Amino acid sequence: MTALEEFGIIVTTFASKQEARVMAKKLLNAQLASCLQIHKVESLYIYEGAVCQEDEFRLEIKSRTALYKEVEQFIIDHHSYEVAEVILYEIKKASLPYSQWLDETLVKR
Repeated sequence: MTALEEFGIIVTTFASKQEARVMAKKLLNAQLASCLQIHKVESLYIYEGAVCQEDEFRLEIKSRTALYKEVEQFIIDHHSYEVAEVILYEIKKASLPYSQWLDETLVKR
């Protein structure tokens, strides 16, 4: 059985829902993600010395922690932002059936 710590949620944001959806499908097709959710969010941040406020779309990517670097590079290579957010949250607890499903649906490297 795979250890639960091998899985995580990688988060990034996009300017449009369409861009987030395209990225989600690419990650699924590459077996770098098992499941993804897209959420509309309001982001406030500092960029080039100015406070900015934008509607964005947050993409939550369920993946293996061992695939983080590959997912990160994939996002950077295909993202429209100059500085893309890419953050990993490790999954500490999840149901056994869910963690087994994650293991079955992700590429093993």
